[in-house]
Amino acid sequence: MGQRLKPHEEFHFGREYRGDIYALADDASELRRLGIELGRFNADWACFEDCRLSLLAMEGLTALGGKYLTDLSPTVPARYN
Repeated sequence: MGQRLKPHEEFHFGREYRGDIYALADDASELRRLGIELGRFNADWACFEDCRLSLLAMEGLTALGGKYLTDLSPTVPARYN
């Protein structure tokens, strides 16, 4: 299913993250306050699909200490390639 967030030792400037965040629909406001662009909510899996996170949003999510399970992957925007 998902994985617990682990603090990353190497956050790269300009890196973005994309993927799923397993949470309840009621958690949307907390996640948005972190700066997360939420995707569609899948009630069957209790997750927000195809979310986008900036480096700052990822750091805020990591600081919650594993409150949410995630399936996120780093992406490098085209403007940094």
